[in-house]
Amino acid sequence: MADGKDLALDHSVRSVSATPNDKERGDAFLEQGRLDEAAACYRRAVERDSRDADAFLNLGFVCSEQGRHAEAEVALRQALAINPALADAFFILGTMARKKEDFTGAIACLSKAIELKPDFEIIYCDLCQLLVQDDQTVRA
Repeated sequence: MADGKDLALDHSVRSVSATPNDKERGDAFLEQGRLDEAAACYRRAVERDSRDADAFLNLGFVCSEQGRHAEAEVALRQALAINPALADAFFILGTMARKKEDFTGAIACLSKAIELKPDFEIIYCDLCQLLVQDDQTVRA
């Protein structure tokens, strides 16, 4: 039979793990389309854990959706510095590059996303359109 200290410790561990962290709260706000609240949560998450690649990725996505492309790029590059295999980060960077008409940058990012995640089907259409637009149909 456990003594009182063990029971209290067990209860506090369960309480902490049952409490959503900032990243989880950000994910919930993102699902609801509440981008300002999501961004605030992701910012707190990366302040608390500067190695949380997913929080940086989601912060980059939210900032991109809000049109804050410079902040998005910083967050996405940080996510990739932590985890260079994040295909979604390359996809978002490629999409932002395309909007800036940086077709070479967009092609490079989208190509890397496909390399990392070959079943990322939406990217193929975007990449083909870019290659045609950039007159690189031979590569397509």
